Amino acid sequence: MKEVENIIQELEVPLKTFRIFAIEKAIRIGRSVDLLEALQRTLENETDLECRMLLEHAIGIIEDRLGQSKKAETVCDEKEIFSRFNQLEPSQQLQFIKATSTAFFVKENPEEKIGKIVESARHPVVTAELIRKCMGSWPASMQNFLESNLFADSSSLQLACLEAIIQSYPEILQKNFEKLVLAPDPLIRALAIRGLARRLPETAAEFLQDCLRKGDYHGKLAALRVCSVMPFELIKSSLFEILFSEQDPKLTKIAAAIIISNPDKETPFRLCEQIARTHGSLQKFLQDLLKKALEIIKISEICDNFQQFLVSVRQYNEKVKIRYFVLNCATLYEEANDERKKQIALAFRQKLENPKVRSVVEQIEKDNAELLKGLNKAATPEPLIETTAKVKDTAVSSQIPEPEETQGENLSLTRAEAEPCDIVEAFKSNDSSILSSAFRTATENNDDRWLAKAKALIKSESEELAASAFDYLAKLDSESFLLLLRGHINSKSILVRTTLLRNVCRISPEMARELLSAMLNDPSEHTRKKALGAIIHFDFSSVREILSEYLRKESKTELINSCLTFYLANPLIESVNDLKQLETRSEYEKIFRETREKLVNTLEELNISNAEEIHQLLTEKTQKDESSQNAALKEEKEKLKKIKARVDWGGISRKISDIGSTLASLKKVLAAAALITAFFWFLTSETPDTISTRKAVVTTPVAGQVQDFKLVTQMINDSDGALIGITSDNKKVKALPRPGKLFRLIPGDRINLRGLPFKAAPDGTLIVKTISIKKTN
Repeated sequence: MKEVENIIQELEVPLKTFRIFAIEKAIRIGRSVDLLEALQRTLENETDLECRMLLEHAIGIIEDRLGQSKKAETVCDEKEIFSRFNQLEPSQQLQFIKATSTAFFVKENPEEKIGKIVESARHPVVTAELIRKCMGSWPASMQNFLESNLFADSSSLQLACLEAIIQSYPEILQKNFEKLVLAPDPLIRALAIRGLARRLPETAAEFLQDCLRKGDYHGKLAALRVCSVMPFELIKSSLFEILFSEQDPKLTKIAAAIIISNPDKETPFRLCEQIARTHGSLQKFLQDLLKKALEIIKISEICDNFQQFLVSVRQYNEKVKIRYFVLNCATLYEEANDERKKQIALAFRQKLENPKVRSVVEQIEKDNAELLKGLNKAATPEPLIETTAKVKDTAVSSQIPEPEETQGENLSLTRAEAEPCDIVEAFKSNDSSILSSAFRTATENNDDRWLAKAKALIKSESEELAASAFDYLAKLDSESFLLLLRGHINSKSILVRTTLLRNVCRISPEMARELLSAMLNDPSEHTRKKALGAIIHFDFSSVREILSEYLRKESKTELINSCLTFYLANPLIESVNDLKQLETRSEYEKIFRETREKLVNTLEELNISNAEEIHQLLTEKTQKDESSQNAALKEEKEKLKKIKARVDWGGISRKISDIGSTLASLKKVLAAAALITAFFWFLTSETPDTISTRKAVVTTPVAGQVQDFKLVTQMINDSDGALIGITSDNKKVKALPRPGKLFRLIPGDRINLRGLPFKAAPDGTLIVKTISIKKTN
């Protein structure tokens, strides 16, 4: 029934290929009255002639299956096919091909029979139906016909040829892959990636990961279709990212269905990590998914001792909730004002009375003593005096995701829901603390009556009030949050900045990942340390690759150890191989080896994997790495990587004819672009407690020659469009764009720039006129 519902929903998609795909699926499997009625309704409104023809055919097929057809099943006898076929109407030709057995076309003289049908076909839809019927035995001598129609104007014919090529002629796909994957239609791109997966599955998984992270709704939907037939170990991290961050419930449910249909012992633990971060309906959804995942694992018998595995999951679930609570308390304590520090320290000290909380705190201190230093110091002395809120608050801080009640012992702070009248009265007040509590209560209760007030109060001198107003907007009006963010990202308040960062991670995970990567690549130790402190707001599996790349370059032992605590707190099998590769850094070999050994022990204790399975994983990975050293294969993968960087994953949203939705999408894109540039100023700020002011800069003329620069992009200046970049020896370069041109780059992009130096700023920044520029990553 769910499959029928999906078909009915996709009949309404603005993209023609999706509708065709749905209609063809209805032709293959449809046999319900509901689907028949949906097809008939769609036919009334459909304007595309190709879709109308397929709809009429689908309606006839389903009527036949339901016994409602008034037409004869066969238009003509097979013996008369070549004499009469070219005289039939397209709909009759289509019906005949559908009713004729595949054996008739492919057993004797297939080239002659198929060739004559192709010549006599009076519509591309008829040819497409023939290709689908015979694609498993399509004559090799006619493969040029498939290739020549790979970019046909008819979507039906194009899709049929592409599917036939994927099945039988991979060399044609390889030759045309670049053009196919750069096509604007997300379904064509997804099918091309599915074809690539038959030869290079790891590379195909990288394409799918980019699509699921950067694509629009239709792109993600097409990518999820491909994920359903991919090896699960290659795409499971991408599926979990969609599951944890996607806003559209349909896409979330599809990702969940794929995860559940592939039993994996890591799944329950990943779900536990996300459950600790979430609240409300999403948390309930993930908890139900966790139960289903455990049921599937039990039925599949992939655990030697399921009861022992179940105990491990329960213990981990409890531990990860406590750990997330403790780390959030520590993070918020360092960035809160004095009053909130007292509240957080009091709550933390009360929770320390629980031996399970103390145990987790001791483990965190053992891994990294600096993390809880400030909070522990505040919580240890004489009892603190608790302040009473002037309005019912939802929590000591709605920013602290606290552990739920576990095994009969309440570990969470009291969440008192304010009555509507309390909120109304509170919003009449001029007291910032009362207004802050009111916003937190309204946020917790999804009360969206105060959006205008929140937009006005984000400029408040009270950092607590501004932060709570931003939290409110981020949850109840994310579009306004992104648009207003530009003017506040460089706030002097660290509490406001942290609030913005946390919400960006939730609203736009891909943008947040790009910003995190830029932070970790910054030459400033202060910025890299700030980046590591922000990892708690991310799903670890979504940033694991970024962290592994960072650990290949980091030289500060303190920062390396801080980063590795996240590997131990989020046990993933893939991390074992990452750490094994990092052991090649001889000066830090001991640190990485000891962490890897601890991780392996954790995986074994949790019954996620055993020593034999981990050894097999490392062996397979080594073999794949060795095989990939083949020169031709390595060159091809590098070429594919460059192609992937050129794909416009979200481009189709700007091509859909509905101008209203297009303008809305464009508004969000522009907001996101502004956010990336602005947010980088915050991430790289060395002095967060000061507000930077624009001053006139006196420059010195420079007599120079044209030079080549290798730069890492830091920011794009919004006043003159100039690019600010850093060379490998940490020299700053400001490149002015050519007249009428704009730099289309984001922080962290690596570029080769050719330019003419002509000025130097007082801080040593070299100012150059751009001649040419090329992105290298």
